[in-house]
Amino acid sequence: MKRIVFALAALLAATAIALVAQDADEVLEKARQEYLDATGGTAPDDGTGDDGGTTVIIVVEAPDPAESGESYPAELDAGRWPLVFNWVPGVGIPFGSVDASLAFGGIGSLVRSVEGIQASSVFSLAEGSVEGFQLSGVFNIAGGSLEGFQAAGVFNIAGGSVEGFQGAGVFNIASAAEGFQGAGVFNIADDVEGFQGAGVFNIAGNLEGTQLAGVFNIAGHAEGFMIAPINVADSLDGVAIGLVNIIGDGVNEIGVEYAPSSDIASLVWRNGTKSLFSLVRLSAPIENLPEAWDSKLALSVGLGTRLELGRSSWIDLDLSGERVVDEALTDGAAGALDSGDLLALWRAFAPYPSIGLTAGGSLGPFKAWAGARVDVDLPGLAATDGRWQDPLMPTWSGETFGIEWIARPRLVLGLAF
Repeated sequence: MKRIVFALAALLAATAIALVAQDADEVLEKARQEYLDATGGTAPDDGTGDDGGTTVIIVVEAPDPAESGESYPAELDAGRWPLVFNWVPGVGIPFGSVDASLAFGGIGSLVRSVEGIQASSVFSLAEGSVEGFQLSGVFNIAGGSLEGFQAAGVFNIAGGSVEGFQGAGVFNIASAAEGFQGAGVFNIADDVEGFQGAGVFNIAGNLEGTQLAGVFNIAGHAEGFMIAPINVADSLDGVAIGLVNIIGDGVNEIGVEYAPSSDIASLVWRNGTKSLFSLVRLSAPIENLPEAWDSKLALSVGLGTRLELGRSSWIDLDLSGERVVDEALTDGAAGALDSGDLLALWRAFAPYPSIGLTAGGSLGPFKAWAGARVDVDLPGLAATDGRWQDPLMPTWSGETFGIEWIARPRLVLGLAF
């Protein structure tokens, strides 16, 4: 603005001086002519070599604000204000969006950037980066990066990366998060290095750390832990703990398993990483199908690990809890509920341990395996059904830490795709 004012002043000064110079020329010319008329001679030489006219050169230079110590007005260069207060954006001191160290809002606060604290009862907005704290009752938005702490009753959004903490009652969104994201419903970030925890779900483009959710986690490439009932990742170098783990480079198999001697068939689902996968198995005698499935059914849920021997062969070791669903379970559970006996209820549902050791390999699009499964009967705690025992295999019994056990092995064959 000052440069414009100086330029206009220079223009006006030059115009005024030119007009004065023009009047002076007319006066000098008139005097010259009267002198010639009176003397009848020639005009004296003024030493300029010019017959007339006057040349006036004016140079006007505006002062440099940086040299003079002055500053531009607030709308051009506001600097960083130590304290800003807005009742709502646009209504406060100072007027407009400025950089601030402390910014407070009655309803909402709007600043250009924050190095310090921004807080309001409803919302806090920063067009640029935030270094420090951003707090509000409903939501916070940082247009740029956040280095520090964002906390809101409903949601937080950071247009850039977050280094620090985002905590909200409903959700957090960031371009990247290095630190902690915690929300009541969900968290979303392109890249996460640290921790994401949510009541429902977490989504990360790339994860280096831990995701913990009440329903599901989703990540592109992940290194670390994914803990939720459902975990999905393109690749995972770490552990996924859940009922359903869909990992692109992990273990994802649905197949059948058969114990020839005991005539037991099972539907098997393995899913997760090679280091730790979940196992769900549904088993029943195949005689008189499908009626047998209604009268005697065993459900197993457990965890396993896979040791790769090469590109197309491996060894699996798993441990699961298994329970035969039959009349004994339903009658025992009903009686325990009627009597209010919690111990009896536990015994009615208590699963017995089942350990599996198999070796497998790839056969084109299929995967085949063979090995042994051992059901462990714990008398008085969790009993197996002896009729499921392999008649060609011996049983072992013993006592460990005062607990009696009976091991009932059976040979199994499996095929999956």
